[in-house]
Amino acid sequence: MHGAINLDPVYILPVIISSWYGSKLSGIWVSLFSVLVLGVIEWGFWQGSLQITERLVFIGSHLATFLLAALIVTYFSITHRIEVDAADTDTLTGVHSVRSLQVELNNVLLRSKRYNRAFSLAYIDIDNFKKINDLHGHSTGLLLTRFINRNYKKSFLPLPGCLFAAMMCHGGYLFLLPVVILMSE
Repeated sequence: MHGAINLDPVYILPVIISSWYGSKLSGIWVSLFSVLVLGVIEWGFWQGSLQITERLVFIGSHLATFLLAALIVTYFSITHRIEVDAADTDTLTGVHSVRSLQVELNNVLLRSKRYNRAFSLAYIDIDNFKKINDLHGHSTGLLLTRFINRNYKKSFLPLPGCLFAAMMCHGGYLFLLPVVILMSE
């Protein structure tokens, strides 16, 4: 640091961004590059004012700090993604929740207006689902829901453009599709 300006945040900012949006490996590489750039720039300012050991301590401490920051930010990012997925998914069935459906539907509506593109909603109902729960118990209803969910995911989500599937109340599923494709007979 020279004068009253500390430029360390300028060098660590790319580390934080690459660790959050990239991966642990990208954070490590950006850390190494940032310390290299910092070392080259600072080396020119030191011209004889510091011993080689002081320079190495400076670079080593910055490298350790940047690498630690990269690891911490990466793990926070991973934890955040896991928590978002948990909040958006029904824990019993593994299907998107109604709350996440509302968020996604709002996004689809905005994109539809912006790009003047159509989309489709498909609602598939499980007939007599309440009767199954009442007669055979909720554990049987849960097994049925999981079975249907696995088959719906295999059938619908691999389709080109299938955006989203969510389980609705009373045993129904709602699918967001970009367009309706009518097939002629």
